[in-house]
Amino acid sequence: MVEQHGVMSKIAILYTDHQNDWVKPWKDFAEMGMKIIEQGRELENDTSVEVEYTVFDIYHSQFPPIEELKTANGYRGIYITGSRYDAHDTATTWVNELRIFLRMLLTEDGYPPVAGICFGHQIIASALNAKVCRNPLGLEIGVTPITLNKVGLALFSDVAGATINISELHQDVVEETPEGYSNWGSTSVCERQGFYRPQKAISFQGHPEFHTEASQRALDAKLSSIPKSGLNSYDSVKTRNATLKNDGPYVARYIWKLFKREI
Repeated sequence: MVEQHGVMSKIAILYTDHQNDWVKPWKDFAEMGMKIIEQGRELENDTSVEVEYTVFDIYHSQFPPIEELKTANGYRGIYITGSRYDAHDTATTWVNELRIFLRMLLTEDGYPPVAGICFGHQIIASALNAKVCRNPLGLEIGVTPITLNKVGLALFSDVAGATINISELHQDVVEETPEGYSNWGSTSVCERQGFYRPQKAISFQGHPEFHTEASQRALDAKLSSIPKSGLNSYDSVKTRNATLKNDGPYVARYIWKLFKREI
């Protein structure tokens, strides 16, 4: 079914990584992103609208003409995937290009809302001149409870309780909240777990697209980097993965809500 006014809803996936062995069962981060958006749509009972996904291989500098992404051309939203690369890198061409590209999308009129995941969260901040750096507290990994602040409680208004559980996999953090944006939650390892600006952007330091099996495969793949003890030791993370409800699909509803300009 085609959306009203005869315009198909288009979503641009900015794929900022390349093939990773542990992700192969689910193809790649771009495919995982499309699937989690579709899960969010299903939970919103909003699958009657026809959606067309277009993946742009940003790692290989395959950017679309920026004018192509305007809402007038049918684009409802832009989704930035996670990546093994650093959003604070200033020596890599495609990262610098993406930073400039996003600054235009986020500061000029006529473009659809943007959702950023992990690296996507960080590169949004970097594009808006907020500091991103290596986390001195180390790696954060596995299904993790995120404490919602006032912004988060209002944003995720039907959450049961004051936390949501999202899979994490990052060693970089954003140290400043971009001007005009609000941080919505935190953990003991990462103070800024996501940003929100109404009808403009939502970001997640975690990975809503990682279901629990993917979270465990990520843990196994990173075994050599895992602390021997403490909150993010292998045994602690494995226990969290096995026992905590993963709220990824729930969170994905809010990506879709943003793309519909409902939040």
